[in-house]
Amino acid sequence: MKEFVPTALVPLVGSAQYLRRRLSGRANHLQTRVFALSLLWFGLTEIGRGVYRPFVYAHGLDDFGVADTLGNSFGTLTAIFSVLVLAGQGTRRDLALIPLATLGLIVYELIDTFSGAPVDAADLAATLCFGVLAAVAYLLLLRIHGPSIGAAERRDPTLPE
Repeated sequence: MKEFVPTALVPLVGSAQYLRRRLSGRANHLQTRVFALSLLWFGLTEIGRGVYRPFVYAHGLDDFGVADTLGNSFGTLTAIFSVLVLAGQGTRRDLALIPLATLGLIVYELIDTFSGAPVDAADLAATLCFGVLAAVAYLLLLRIHGPSIGAAERRDPTLPE
C-alpha cells in the first residue's frame, strides 16, 4: 500500500488537472507533452514493478540494481512530471518545482527509516539522479516548445515577463 498512494494518486490527480485545462482550452503543446511524459513514466514504473522486477528476482539475474531502484527512478520522473502537470505554467519558473519535488521524494524515502527500515543509498541516489534527468528533460522541452505564457499569467499584469 505504501508504494501505491504516491505512484497512482499523483498521476491520477495530474490527469484530472490536465483534462480540466484541456477542456477549458488552456492546455498548450508543452503541457500536453509534459502530461504524456508523466503517463509514460507512470506506465514504465508499473511495468517495471509488475513485470521486470519479478522476472529479474525469479531468475536471479544481476541487473546492477535496476530492478531494486525502479520505483525511485521512473517513479521520480512520474512524480516530477505529474507535479509539472498540476502546478506548472509552461515557463522556466517551473524548473523550481523539480528540486522541490525531488527533495520531497528524498524526505519521503528517509521517513521510512522511522519504521525501522535501513536507509537505501541506491534508492536515494536513483531519486537524485532521475531528479536531475527530469530537469534536463524539461529544459529540452522548453527549448523545443519555447517558454509559453500560461493563461493565468496573461491575465495577471503584475507578474514579470
